[in-house]
Amino acid sequence: MWMKLYRYADYALQHAKVQGYRGFYLNYQPQVNLITGDIKGVEVLMRWKDEDGSVVSPAEFIPLMEGHRMIYRAGLWMLHKAFRDSREWLEKKPDFTVSVNISVLQFLEDHFLEDLYRIIEEEAFSCENLIVELTESYAVKNMEIFREKFNDMRSRNIRTALDDFGTGYSSLSYLKSIEIDEVKIDRCFVRQIQNSAYNYQLLRNVIELVHSVHIRVCCEGVEKEEELFSLMELHPDVIQGYLFAEPYEKEKFEALYMKPEVEEYRKRIVQEERFRCLHSDDLQRFYGVLNSNYRQRDILKNTRLGL
Repeated sequence: MWMKLYRYADYALQHAKVQGYRGFYLNYQPQVNLITGDIKGVEVLMRWKDEDGSVVSPAEFIPLMEGHRMIYRAGLWMLHKAFRDSREWLEKKPDFTVSVNISVLQFLEDHFLEDLYRIIEEEAFSCENLIVELTESYAVKNMEIFREKFNDMRSRNIRTALDDFGTGYSSLSYLKSIEIDEVKIDRCFVRQIQNSAYNYQLLRNVIELVHSVHIRVCCEGVEKEEELFSLMELHPDVIQGYLFAEPYEKEKFEALYMKPEVEEYRKRIVQEERFRCLHSDDLQRFYGVLNSNYRQRDILKNTRLGL
């Protein structure tokens, strides 16, 4: 049965490729600034519906695409569409970021950076608004190649992030040898953190160490209020997860976050205000501690003691 499904998906993917990636589309999941509560950017997620209209899990179709060397061209298609979709968002929010997860097979191609820069130019996209994400374990395995390409992107003001941080090598030592701008803490560390003293302390140590070398921290997969309030005590910079927003297609995302004149936008604002009112004491206590800690961090940073 599994082999039959595999062959069907394989055939459907090949057919979609011939038709210009028909059935493929992008979702955008909001990323929230923990200090202000405002949306700071989105992560771009590739999705696919087969010929029957059924949504196929990325865990199924991405390995197939990588196995048939289809991921490179599909990734370029994704970049084109993501840059085109977000053009108007950047006009409204100049500091808005678009995070794109790049397959290691894409990144290791000799001409990847050439294609990336070409697409950025063709779509008139600002390099300062792009974050390129790569999975941590693959980055560590290919450190020399990644370092060279990371430096090249940095020279053009493109930011970089390590995704699924801690699930591969937990490579805090590598943060000194490769210049990155953000680490994304995997959901496995966030899940039920309020019930695990070990995970709580481990995540606290990781965040403090990452912050000590002036790298931003994003915690992914936040789904429960209890997880959020535990994370508030640990001070990651950015939060992403279903508690705030699921991944949306372009039209739905714009209605919720970019168009104040529509009903969906107003409803979202009301819901967020209701959440703040329900947890006003927790939020006030959090922001009081947070402001104090950030002042201390600024003082330590300015002393330049090499902490």
